[in-house]
Amino acid sequence: MLWKHTFSPWAGRQKEDADKPSAVLNATLRWQQQAEKLDERYRVLCHPTPDIFDPLVPALWLLDALRVMSKTPRIDWVLITERPRDMPGVVRRACQLIKPDAEPELLAWVQQWLNGGQPPHNVWIGAHATSQRAIDERLPDLAALPAVRRLLMLTPLRDQPSLAHTPGFEQLHWVILAGDSGPRAQPLHPVWARAVRDDCRQHGVPLFFESWGDWMPRTERMASGNTCELADPRLTRWTCQEISSDNLTGRDLRHAVGERVHMQRVGANDSGHWLDRTLWRQEPAPLETEAEQGAAG
Repeated sequence: MLWKHTFSPWAGRQKEDADKPSAVLNATLRWQQQAEKLDERYRVLCHPTPDIFDPLVPALWLLDALRVMSKTPRIDWVLITERPRDMPGVVRRACQLIKPDAEPELLAWVQQWLNGGQPPHNVWIGAHATSQRAIDERLPDLAALPAVRRLLMLTPLRDQPSLAHTPGFEQLHWVILAGDSGPRAQPLHPVWARAVRDDCRQHGVPLFFESWGDWMPRTERMASGNTCELADPRLTRWTCQEISSDNLTGRDLRHAVGERVHMQRVGANDSGHWLDRTLWRQEPAPLETEAEQGAAG
């Protein structure tokens, strides 16, 4: 499934309108109704700009988002941040705006989350990183947060990561890997993707390889099921490029094990999800019981 929906809770909001309700957030309440009707759970990716836990985001905006999350138990909200260290502080600041007499249930919901109680069963927290330096900085902070599910989103990678030896990796429930896309997209080196896969496989962390992005190895399967290597590299439809282990492009270099790596730019819609001819589209096991939810925190 990955995501049922993706959205930004701050869409259309201006700081001068901070005291007005968010039409975007309120509209998401219909997803709860749909999920109840179908007897399903929806998973919603919240990848906003600015960061959902940015201290500069008005506290009332975050309070609006928390209020909706508390009212939608059928939706698993996946909050992606580059600021896991700031999360407790900004949530407490938003909590101060709650009027105890008017919203006692919301106040109890947030306080239990922050004060060592059971975290909300429908709020997942993920850290976004593109380099080993960012992983080293954010993963320990993410591991310390109370959450039923913690995930690491690696997109796009800019160097080869080493997850297994980074503090906090053992607290992860999911890793999502994806390549780069857009006019200035750089290839995701297969060696880097394999490093993520091997660490996840060795330590039993589910890996979801979302896409190669715009560039894919000529030896992998495309989204259509065909292999890119079957195409004539002389065709101008695909730009072919040989890359090195440090992802330098336009040079006739080999990576450490001596294998030539040919990447072709086919576009994000045509690149596949296969890594070494294998699909890696694993997801965390669902939370079945309240006891498991408590243990996950």
